[in-house]
Amino acid sequence: MREFKKIKNYLPFLVIICVFIFVVYFIIVGMRADAPDNIGVMTTPPVDIDTTDTETEPTASDIDTTVISAAVTDPPTSHPVTEPQDTEPPVTDPPETLGPTDDPRGVKYPNQLTVGEDVGAEYFKDALFIGDSRTWGLQTSTGLEATFYAKISLNISQLTKTDDLSRFITVNVDGTPVKCNVYEALEYKSDYGKVYICMGVCELGWNEDVFFDTYRKTLEHIKEKMPNAKIYVQTLFPVTAEYSLLEKFDVTNERLWMYNSRIAAIADECGVYLINPAELFLDEDNALPPECSPDGLHLYGKYYRQWLDYLRTHAVR
Repeated sequence: MREFKKIKNYLPFLVIICVFIFVVYFIIVGMRADAPDNIGVMTTPPVDIDTTDTETEPTASDIDTTVISAAVTDPPTSHPVTEPQDTEPPVTDPPETLGPTDDPRGVKYPNQLTVGEDVGAEYFKDALFIGDSRTWGLQTSTGLEATFYAKISLNISQLTKTDDLSRFITVNVDGTPVKCNVYEALEYKSDYGKVYICMGVCELGWNEDVFFDTYRKTLEHIKEKMPNAKIYVQTLFPVTAEYSLLEKFDVTNERLWMYNSRIAAIADECGVYLINPAELFLDEDNALPPECSPDGLHLYGKYYRQWLDYLRTHAVR
C-alpha cells in the first residue's frame, strides 16, 4: 500500500509529461505535412526570357554618319609606297640592257621616246599627272611640284563618273576646294603644258576592247580640251613573277605586256608621245625585280624617284 501511495503522489507529473510528449509529437507531424516537397533544395529565382529576335536591322537613326563620311574621303596614306626605314633590302643598279631584244612581248616600241637631256624638275610645274595608285606613289614619294589627279584603285571609267565620291579629286576653284571627277576638273582648269597618263593595271581584268576604246576616247578628250599641251602616254611596268602567278584580278605580266603593246599603238594612232618606263624595272624574265617592290605590284620609294629620273630624261622641250 505504501508503494502505491508513492506512485499515486507522482501520477499527476506522469500525466503532464505524457500530455507534453503527445502535444510535441502532433506539432512536429503537422509541420511536416505543411512543408513543400523541395525543402532543402537550393533554387534560383525565375528569369524572364525574351523570345524576340535580338539582332534587329538598324534603323536610319542608328547608323553612324561619321562612318559613311569616312568612306568617301580620300584613301588613307598607309599604302606602302614610301621607302621603308632600315628594312629595305639591298638593291643593285638597274641593268645596262633593258631585257632581251627578241622577247615576243616586246620591251621597246618603235614610237617610244629615247633618252635625252635632263629637263629638270622645273619642267613639270605646269604638268598634270593622271593615274592610279602607282601615280599616287610617284607623287607622295618624290614630292614633285606638279598637279596630280591620282587615286588608289582609280580606273579609266571613273574619270567621268559622277556617283563615286571615293574616286573624286579635289580642285581649287577661285580659292574654294571642289570635289569632282577628272573630266569635270578639266572644265575648271585646262591650261596645262603637259599631261602624263599612266592607267591600265586596275583594268587588266576588263574586256580589253572596252578598255582600249575608253583609253582612246580619253586621249581624244584631253587633246580636245588642251590642244597645245604635250601629252605623254606611259606604259605599265610589270609586277613580280610571284605576283603574276597569283593571277589576282587577271594581273599577270603576260596580260600586262599585251596591254602595253596596245597602249603603244593607241599613242601612235592618236599622235601623242609614248614613254616606256616598263623598261626601267626588269629582271631576266621581264618581271619586276622582287627587291624593288614591297608587295609585288608597287615600288619602294627610291624606285619611284628612279621613275621620275626616267621621265626627266625622256621628255620633249
